[in-house]
Amino acid sequence: MRDLIRTTKYKKDLVDRRVIEKFAIEKTYWERHGLDWGIVTEEEVDKNYSQNVSDVLDYYELNDNEAFRDISLEERDDIIIAFLQRLIDSDKTVRQISSLFERDLHLDKGAGIALFKHLVAKKYIGIDLFSPLRLDRHIRVELLVKAREIGDIVS
Repeated sequence: MRDLIRTTKYKKDLVDRRVIEKFAIEKTYWERHGLDWGIVTEEEVDKNYSQNVSDVLDYYELNDNEAFRDISLEERDDIIIAFLQRLIDSDKTVRQISSLFERDLHLDKGAGIALFKHLVAKKYIGIDLFSPLRLDRHIRVELLVKAREIGDIVS
């Protein structure tokens, strides 16, 4: 996985001379940092991807969720590890895993789904963001490097 930098603009705005000048500056900046830069218009954005990214980014900060507000960083990491252990290589749906997880850890209803979306947003796990996010169906989850850094979570 590599980082891509994309600037979004409405197609109609791409004829504005000032916008083009700003893009030239931005392109030079990112190229100097060795990153792939490009422009994306509304015609090029996959609707499922856009909706999924918007949805998971609402959970980027776990402490914004009531269920996790008063949990220490150490406890949070333990919870993340426990959730990942259940999530990886499971044939259950995210909703089923989350429900059992909430029950077992005495967490508020919805905490498991919030945790799942947080893990996607923070790139602990990778999922197919180009397909509709259906939590009541099995979702193939890829464990990313960041998840492995918080502990030896898989046997």
